[in-house]
Amino acid sequence: MFRKISLSLTKISEHLFYMDNILSIKAIADFIDYLSYEKRMSGLTVQSYKKDLSDFYNYFHSIYGIEDFNLVSTSVVRSWIADMMDSGKAKTTVNRKLSCLRSFYKFANRQKLLDNNPTKLIVGLKKDKMLPTFLTEKELFEVIDDDYYEDNFKGKRDRIVLIILGGTGIRRAELIDLKIQSIDYSAKQLKVRGKRDKERLIPISDNIIKVLDEYISARNELIEEKQIDDEGWLILSDKGQKSYPEMIYRIVNERLDTINRKGKKSPHILRHTFATLLLNEGAEINAVKELLGHASLSATQIYTHNTIEKIKKTYESAHPRA
Repeated sequence: MFRKISLSLTKISEHLFYMDNILSIKAIADFIDYLSYEKRMSGLTVQSYKKDLSDFYNYFHSIYGIEDFNLVSTSVVRSWIADMMDSGKAKTTVNRKLSCLRSFYKFANRQKLLDNNPTKLIVGLKKDKMLPTFLTEKELFEVIDDDYYEDNFKGKRDRIVLIILGGTGIRRAELIDLKIQSIDYSAKQLKVRGKRDKERLIPISDNIIKVLDEYISARNELIEEKQIDDEGWLILSDKGQKSYPEMIYRIVNERLDTINRKGKKSPHILRHTFATLLLNEGAEINAVKELLGHASLSATQIYTHNTIEKIKKTYESAHPRA
């Protein structure tokens, strides 16, 4: 169909822009498909990559008037990094966004969708050495104390969220994707699908199984009461739907707030706690690595620093010449 002659100059320019920028658009779409279907990244990670690319486009378009990823120079990328640092973003956040950009340009070059890669000469920011924050054993028992939670669906749901996160060390996204069938009662373990769809088995105690059973009974009653289809998701919202990241964060944050905890109060604190307490009790680091679903040992080794600090304190308080 021929376009009507009455198209405005604005519409024509928009069409010409689209035609000039079509390779950039295809590169982004293909990159997202690559992350989703070949790299098998989680939905949350893919959304994060989309946002990073959108943030970068908005920056170079608004500041430099550039409308094509292929026209971006190394100095523009450096300027973006400086702008993020000036706005107070953490080095880890800046490096993550830079990593996304590197992956995008590398992919687009390989697919011959773009012939420019302004990230080649960019070096990431040197990260500050920070030990992971974690709860003490006493604090962990406080946050899962049965007396705090109401004897209803919400109370049982909130408690099992804290117990699973603190008792297995799984990630928030992994918790959200758990199904009833993920529980193997005979073997006393959870089947968890982690990053890149890699499955791992995590042992669970009799106490966790007992609380799980109590929660599942309340969960099933909610499904029946709401008269909705049961899709098998383990953790449900108050409306009987699959849980979501903000909900899990809110549950953990509110509970950690009750023990007057200072600093971070995210679900990841419970993952840190799980790893640190295991290592403090003498667990073998490779076993902890497998339980956490880390791809390399270096990701697990950060938790040994907390163990070393504990040893130092014990030495200083107990050694006669310390």
